[in-house]
Amino acid sequence: MTDLVPIFGVLGVFFAPVLLVWVILEYRKSKLRNSERMALISQGIIPSEEEVKWKKTNPNRFISLRNGIALVGIAVGIIVAFLISEAMGLYEGKAFAIYTASILLFLGIGYLVYFFVTQNMKVPVEDETHLSQE
Repeated sequence: MTDLVPIFGVLGVFFAPVLLVWVILEYRKSKLRNSERMALISQGIIPSEEEVKWKKTNPNRFISLRNGIALVGIAVGIIVAFLISEAMGLYEGKAFAIYTASILLFLGIGYLVYFFVTQNMKVPVEDETHLSQE
């Protein structure tokens, strides 16, 4: 556990300022967007709702399926690598190679499964209103 302290220290030194700057910039952007909207409203102009990012959208099920299969592949790869390294009694260097190869192998298998599962599926149409107006 003490081997991880320098890693967390380095990550903290580099990640904390980046995170702080990001939070400050997001706050300023939000404040600016709010003041622009309030200025438009005070002039009697109703701002468009297209700019709203938090508008609920339909999630893409294909991306969720791909991510789920990929995460299952990674988990199976870790489990298989752990079982192989424990059964063979490998030291750290060879165990790392087994973990890397196993994770990549099962991740690749997961992506192949995703390809074959979605090969004959139809992509859902987001908005069919433009078809009915023709």
